[in-house]
Amino acid sequence: MPPADPSSLEDEETQALMAEIWEEYRETTSGRVLALEQAVAAVQEGTLDDELRRRAVGEAHHLAGSVGSFGFTEATRLARVLEHAFGDPERLGQREAPRLAEVVATLRRNLEGPPGSSAAE
Repeated sequence: MPPADPSSLEDEETQALMAEIWEEYRETTSGRVLALEQAVAAVQEGTLDDELRRRAVGEAHHLAGSVGSFGFTEATRLARVLEHAFGDPERLGQREAPRLAEVVATLRRNLEGPPGSSAAE
């Protein structure tokens, strides 16, 4: 049997380490998505206040900046969509609610997959 390729061993070690770090970070990520879900619900109900809107912008920004490190490229894109939507309060209204609800639901589904999954759902 030929010796193992050192670069493939490094890749496997890196992937294992990233998966371990992701498991530690998953709860924080889930909390950020929950905040976005709450903000979307408030848009649907017409009760979104400025504090919750600003929090949604911040949570989406943090997600967009972090989940890509774990290979969640589609989740990064979706978080940016939400960040921009909540960042523009003049265009944010109940008419946008169904689209935002779908984006945040797809974001959650995407982040429930393994690190490195970037498939659109």
